[in-house]
Amino acid sequence: FGNKDIETDKVTKKLQEQIASYTAVKKVFENPEITYLNLVMNTDKLSFSESELIVKKLKNFGISIKNIFLNKYQDNFDLTPIKQKYPDCQIQIFPYHQQALLGKDTLLNYLKQLPEFISL
Repeated sequence: FGNKDIETDKVTKKLQEQIASYTAVKKVFENPEITYLNLVMNTDKLSFSESELIVKKLKNFGISIKNIFLNKYQDNFDLTPIKQKYPDCQIQIFPYHQQALLGKDTLLNYLKQLPEFISL
């Protein structure tokens, strides 16, 4: 029985350490003064639905979204539902681009062409 108690003590200690670590990380995520999350989504119904689910689950943990980044935005996309659903979030639009946005230089040139960029 002695060895079993030692093994149980090691497992219990490891679990307590992990719980303490997860609790500390959770506190960081829940503190909007030091952490905020940005939601990146494409402008289609499936992405919108997935985003709603993500935001809902994060809210259950006391974590909120600060900014929404709309990727591959096209002019015919209606922003109204997003603005209504997330009135406290800033929205950054990234228009659809024919060229693949691969590489740092390409991405920086694309960002320079945006009329404005939200403050992070």
